[in-house]
Amino acid sequence: MNYSTVCLAAGLVAVSGAAFAEPAKISGTVTDVFGPRFVVETPSGKVLVDIGPKGADKVVIKRGEKIDIEGDRNKDMQLRAHRVTMADGKGYEVDKRSKSWREWIMGKPAAESKGTFGPADAKKLAAEKGYQVSGEPVATKKHFSAMGTKDGKNYDLRIHRNGKVEQDLAFGAAEAKKLATDKGYQLTADPMPVKKHFRAAATKDGKSYDIDLHRDGRIAASATTGQAPAR
Repeated sequence: MNYSTVCLAAGLVAVSGAAFAEPAKISGTVTDVFGPRFVVETPSGKVLVDIGPKGADKVVIKRGEKIDIEGDRNKDMQLRAHRVTMADGKGYEVDKRSKSWREWIMGKPAAESKGTFGPADAKKLAAEKGYQVSGEPVATKKHFSAMGTKDGKNYDLRIHRNGKVEQDLAFGAAEAKKLATDKGYQLTADPMPVKKHFRAAATKDGKSYDIDLHRDGRIAASATTGQAPAR
């Protein structure tokens, strides 16, 4: 479940009526936890609180805990915490940074206002890791996806903002065709993508087959009878 869904489902309420970031304080019970973000049930309704990665390293928030939060509510109705006080009275400073005029006006942390991580940044990051990216990286929810080559091999890349690049050996029509040939099949048509694999018509040892070609090197074949091969 993503944060937007949580906000809609929980019916989050504003801590106050102001449109921009302003100091706020809430008290209540933790109902849901999502990494450095969690939902607090207050007498006025549910509020989404963000303590940030550094805050999450200092204090462990669990469901059912009574908690007091001091921070700033921004225009997205989130409460960015600066201090967390647990039911036993122990307090934690989770955000001591100074705020810029941009943050106070726009309700956005200064670090976030400096720019975004776009396709050009993703492509540059991949290049620094030794990949030659073909085409423009495509944004997904958590990273950029791209096709790249390195050391003579083709890869499907996942390029992350934190500098991590993950790779899987590419598996396209050319790779599917080579797999079939290596297994002794002679294709009678180009492989066609079907969900997570490729399908093709082929012959082997004088017989005709419909074959499913998988990334892991597996081939599921059935003699041509007018029925689709097993997946």
